[in-house]
Amino acid sequence: MRKKKTIKNIIFGFGTQVIIIVLGLFIPRLVMLNYGSDTNGYTATIQQIFTYMALMEAGIGQSTLNSLYEPFAKKDKLSVSQRMSASRAYYRKVTRWYALLVVAMSVVLPFVLNTSIDKVVAGSVVFFEGMSAVICFYYFACWKQLLQADGRYYVVQVITMINSVLGYAIKIILVYMSVNIGIIQFAFFILSLVQLLIYKIYTQRHYPWVDFNAKPDPIALKDRKAFMVSQIATTIFSSTDMIVLSIIGSTALASVYSIYGLIFNNLLKILNALYFGVVFLLGQMWQKDKKEYVYLHDAFDVGSHWLITSSMSVAYIMTIPFISLYTKGVEDVQYIYASLPLLFCLVQIFSWNRYVSGNLTAIAGYAKPVSKVSAIEAFLNLSLSIILGIKFGIVGVLFATMIALPVKIIYCLFLSNTVILKRSIWVSTKIILTNYIMFGLCVLYTHLNPVKVDSFKSFALDTIIVCLIIYPLFAVLNVLCSPSLVKHYYPRVMARIRQK
Repeated sequence: MRKKKTIKNIIFGFGTQVIIIVLGLFIPRLVMLNYGSDTNGYTATIQQIFTYMALMEAGIGQSTLNSLYEPFAKKDKLSVSQRMSASRAYYRKVTRWYALLVVAMSVVLPFVLNTSIDKVVAGSVVFFEGMSAVICFYYFACWKQLLQADGRYYVVQVITMINSVLGYAIKIILVYMSVNIGIIQFAFFILSLVQLLIYKIYTQRHYPWVDFNAKPDPIALKDRKAFMVSQIATTIFSSTDMIVLSIIGSTALASVYSIYGLIFNNLLKILNALYFGVVFLLGQMWQKDKKEYVYLHDAFDVGSHWLITSSMSVAYIMTIPFISLYTKGVEDVQYIYASLPLLFCLVQIFSWNRYVSGNLTAIAGYAKPVSKVSAIEAFLNLSLSIILGIKFGIVGVLFATMIALPVKIIYCLFLSNTVILKRSIWVSTKIILTNYIMFGLCVLYTHLNPVKVDSFKSFALDTIIVCLIIYPLFAVLNVLCSPSLVKHYYPRVMARIRQK
């Protein structure tokens, strides 16, 4: 059953994100051409601000997810119900405060951000963006955690795809009609009600045994404060830059950042769909067999480093060619910055370097000490983003993030290897260093031999060729650096092949 769920998570997760990305690429360009870079930067900034607002529920989701691994591994339905009961109650308590903040932000933000958009229209964009999140938190946020803990992350992906396809279709039509952006955001809000209906039908059919009247289990949310601090840090890395640029610069400058972010965020959606589709195996294995977990942990570690490094290498090679094609005809602001692809790639590689080790610290009960390091990291990043952003603009805020990220990488590597797994930190470090060297060589080669394209067709063909070279090459080098994994898993793989 776990194997089937894993395969479904990978297939549906990858397929869903590809569809969403293809549709999503149309929107920013249409907005820039029909409304201007100012409007595109404003809407992108609002989305980032509500990522911050979502921190009101941060910690509830992660603590719910980690608490559900054990009862699912033991098939304890009563415990699942008790922990879901505690989760939903807390989600609904927080959502009431969130709704009040949405109203306040819809009044304040149009006057704080440096934009030329009409204040009433700007306020309506904020209001409907926020109310979509209110619906999510209040009614089905806890169900997402249950589905992921049970290995059914593919269900979340499919529902997201349905909602996104409908949303993008409506938005494309309305943008072509030059409809007020406030009305466009209202259409997105209506679609959140459709998403609610789908979740309700699915969960009633497949999880009728979940009883929200069961006595809430306080264990479910015991680490929520620690997880909240950690998620605040994570959100700062993904959201601070654009907000800082919108305040100290302009929403037009934030539009430049958002277009580069469009590439890397879409790539991360695919990678995250793959990662989160299988990461439940780590949580359940930790509860069942600690010895076997070590091998699975290292396999995930090698796989995640290979995936992010090879993907960012491809992104570095193809970003400037894509930006030059994508922004053709948009002349109200400069979009080509030769240094930005390298900085964006390094930020994503650094962020992923702590995924597997950070996941282990969470499921092993070390959320509290990690949260303290996360707080230091968040303060460092925010301070440097403001200081360097004022002086160097986009390059400054990205460089600030890149400086702050290694703090938590080093701590998570030490905690997961030395403290929890009782082994040398070199086991994980050698994989990271190997991937850094490979990425560096890729950057050097691209600098000497830049790719040039004159159409989206040639861009697509060149991207395919680069992928066919980079992914297999990096995979082989990562495997060669992991002889213990080969020794452990090779006999099993061959035995299954012979059996079939």
